Amino acid sequence: MKCCDTTQIFFGGFSYVKMNLEGDRMIPIYVKSVYSYLNSLITIDDLISLAMEKNWKNLCLCDDNMHGVMEFIRKCEKHAINPIVGVDYHGFLLYAKNYQGYQNLLYLEKVRNNHEITINDLKYISDDLICLIDCQNKNIDEFKHVFKDIYVYSSDKKNLQYSYL
Repeated sequence: MKCCDTTQIFFGGFSYVKMNLEGDRMIPIYVKSVYSYLNSLITIDDLISLAMEKNWKNLCLCDDNMHGVMEFIRKCEKHAINPIVGVDYHGFLLYAKNYQGYQNLLYLEKVRNNHEITINDLKYISDDLICLIDCQNKNIDEFKHVFKDIYVYSSDKKNLQYSYL
């Protein structure tokens, strides 16, 4: 297992995680906005302002849905920030690696409107997605067989860490 350097920080009363993905550049990877209803008060404009203040070149959004994604992408591009899109599926997080991964997230949102997402729904679209899964998730072994890029995290806020499987 390859471990990743992480730090938990707080912004606007809500916690998110910074992860060292590219050498010495730390970027927030678990950021929720007002589009995660009843979970955050952070607006897309607040996120963009913070990224500009901190001189971040990348910024993630990982809401419970994709309702704010287009606003997020447009505003990031307007300020020369690379948008990284993810979705929190309660027990696992998925991030798009590229445009096809973004399309796969849209597909999963459509699937989620009809039924709960299953491992079978993920099998054919996993190549363009990065998965972060809670170590307490009962299906962790199944996820390891589906995703090439999978990280395991502890949802225990006192003992926060990520590992690559």
